[in-house]
Amino acid sequence: MDNTIRPDAFIPHPYPDLSVTRHIGLIESQLWEIGQLVAQTRPATLYGRSDIQANAVTSQDLQIKPTPEPKNHANITGWPLDNATRK
Repeated sequence: MDNTIRPDAFIPHPYPDLSVTRHIGLIESQLWEIGQLVAQTRPATLYGRSDIQANAVTSQDLQIKPTPEPKNHANITGWPLDNATRK
C-alpha cells in the first residue's frame, strides 16, 4: 500500500455532507485526538487522516459550512448527486 488517499475517502456516505475538522488553532496531536474520539463514538478504526486546503474544496463548487458544535467542525456541502461526478 502506498498511503495514497483515494477519492472515495472524500465521498460523503451515507450522509449527504462530508463531516470535517478545521485546523483553526489546533496542533497536530489535537487533530489526531479528535479523529480518535470520532472513531470511538461510531465504533470504527482510525486509519489515518488527510489534510486539504479550503480552496481545494471551494474550487470544486462545494461549500464549507461551520457548525456551532463541536469546536472546529464543519460540513462540506453541495455535492453532485451522480457518484461519478462526485469523484
